[in-house]
Amino acid sequence: MAECGFETHYLNKVKQVKHKIMVSLSAKAVNKFFFFALNYASDYIEYESFGEKKRDVLPTFFKDIKWTCNTSHIVGKWKSVEDGDGYGRMNRFMGELDSRNRKLLIEWVLNNYTGEQRLPEDDEE
Repeated sequence: MAECGFETHYLNKVKQVKHKIMVSLSAKAVNKFFFFALNYASDYIEYESFGEKKRDVLPTFFKDIKWTCNTSHIVGKWKSVEDGDGYGRMNRFMGELDSRNRKLLIEWVLNNYTGEQRLPEDDEE
């Protein structure tokens, strides 16, 4: 019987550690995306739209992500959420993307963006 108690205690500790790691990773991912959404880089990007070459100022990640649809469609979504100050534009853009393209953008941010402000480590709190 004592072994069962130890095993239950051990499994509960493992669950607690896993949960703490998941929360920490999630916080880091949200933090990274938050700062990315406020500070993404833009540049002139060339793309094709209905057989015609186009050139617009767009976020630089547009050329890096292998979207599930053509770039002109993604550019149309980006332009549809244009506003005067740019704040919140990335969130609105994310809302326009289907789940596969949203996942591609999130993965790109997590793998490429490094401009976020650092969160305190758990032992620093």
